[in-house]
Amino acid sequence: QGFNTLADAMLVNEYQSSSVESAKAKIEAKQKPDFTKTAPIIIWEETHNNTTSEVTTDDAMYIGTSYRFDSETGYYYLEDYGKLQYYTDISKEEYIAGNYYTCVGDKSWHPNHCTTMYKILSAEEYQNGETTSWQIKAYMYTQTEQESDKSDRGLYAIEDDYGTSYYYRGSVNNNYVSFAGFYWRIIRINGDGTIRLLYAGSSPNTDDLSIGTSPFNNQRNSPAYAGYMYGNIIDQSYEQNVTNEVDSTIKTRLDTWYEENIVDKNLESYIADSGFCNDRSLDSGNGVSTTAYTYFKGYRRYVNHTPSLICPQQNDLFTVNDADGNQDLTYPIGLITLDEMIFSGMSSGFLNRLVYTYSNSTFWLFTPLSYDASRKYIRIFNTARDGSVDNNSATYNISIRPVINLASNVEIESGIGTANDPYVVKVT
Repeated sequence: QGFNTLADAMLVNEYQSSSVESAKAKIEAKQKPDFTKTAPIIIWEETHNNTTSEVTTDDAMYIGTSYRFDSETGYYYLEDYGKLQYYTDISKEEYIAGNYYTCVGDKSWHPNHCTTMYKILSAEEYQNGETTSWQIKAYMYTQTEQESDKSDRGLYAIEDDYGTSYYYRGSVNNNYVSFAGFYWRIIRINGDGTIRLLYAGSSPNTDDLSIGTSPFNNQRNSPAYAGYMYGNIIDQSYEQNVTNEVDSTIKTRLDTWYEENIVDKNLESYIADSGFCNDRSLDSGNGVSTTAYTYFKGYRRYVNHTPSLICPQQNDLFTVNDADGNQDLTYPIGLITLDEMIFSGMSSGFLNRLVYTYSNSTFWLFTPLSYDASRKYIRIFNTARDGSVDNNSATYNISIRPVINLASNVEIESGIGTANDPYVVKVT
C-alpha cells in the first residue's frame, strides 16, 4: 500500500486502514483495557496425572488436608495446611491413602499456592547433611487453558515520556520483526515514533527466547543494587545510591551483546536513543537503610493495576545522549519494564501463557520491587515460566531478553509481521 516504514506498516495493518492518521484515530478511540484482568482472559481447567511422580524437598515443605483450584487465576491453593515436620506422627498408611497435598515449590514466598499440586502417596524422611529432607511419591495435578477470550488484543494508545505511544496487548501474532540476524516482538511505538523491540530468539518458533542468563547484580545487600547503574559510594544517602556511576552485572552483559551484534555488524544507524525506565522512585522506606524495608513505586503500580509509561524520575530514564533522560548509558539497550509487561497482558495474581511477551524461561524485568531488610537483599521483578509475574534476589542467575529501539524512519523490505512472514528491516 506504499507504507514503507515499519511504524506506518504496523499502524495501517491494525485495521487495514487507508492512512496512518485514520489508523491512529481508530486505535486511540478504543476503550482503555481492564488491567485487573489478563489479556487474553483465560479459563483454566484442572489436569490430573495418575502417573506417580517423585520429588525431593526439605523439612520446610507445607502440606494440607485439601486443596481448591481457581479456574480464573490458574492457581492451586492448599487448605488447612502446615509444615510437614508438624505431621511427623502421620502414619505411612495415611499418606498412601492420599489424604494430604503439597505445593512443594517456593516455601518462603507463597507456601500455600502453586501451579502444580501434588497428592501425596508416600513420604520417606532422610537426612541430607544437617537438613531433614523428604522423598515424596505423588500424583501431579496441573492445569491447561480450557478456553480464552481473545477480544482484548491488538494496538492500544497511551502517553509515555515522549508523546502518544501505541502498544501491543494480548495474544497478538502480527508483531514479529527480523533484524540483526534475530527475531523480535514489537512492544510498542514510542511517543517519539521509534519502535521498541523485545528479543525473541534466532528463529521464529524457537523456545529459546533469551541470550543466556545472568544475575541482575552480583551484589544484593543494599537498596543501591536495584539500579541498572548505581553509585561508587553507597548507603550514605539515597542520592548517592542512585548516582549512575557503576554498571550493574546485567548492564555489562547487555553492553557486550550490543557490541557483538549491533556495533560489530555496523547496525548502529538503525538504533534509536529512547529511554529505558529503571524506576527507583520510593513508595515506602528511604532507599538507603540496610536494616529497614524499602518498596519502589513499581510495586505499588503492580498491586494497584495502574501501569504507566511515564518514568517518575529523569535520573531513572536511561539514555545515551537524549537529554530527556539521564545520558548515562554506554549503548542504547535495556530490558522490558514491569509496566510494559502489564500493558502487554500480564496482571497481578494471574497466570498468562498466551500473551505475546511470555517465555518458557524465567527472565529479568527492568523494575525493582523492594529491599528485603529481613533477608538483606534486593528483589527485582521477573516473569516466570508458569506465566506469572514473580521476583527474585538480584543475585539469581536467570534469563536475559534484550530490548532495543529502532529508529522511526527504518524501512521494511518485506513481511506482514507474522512468525513465518515477519517484518524484515531493510538494511543497506
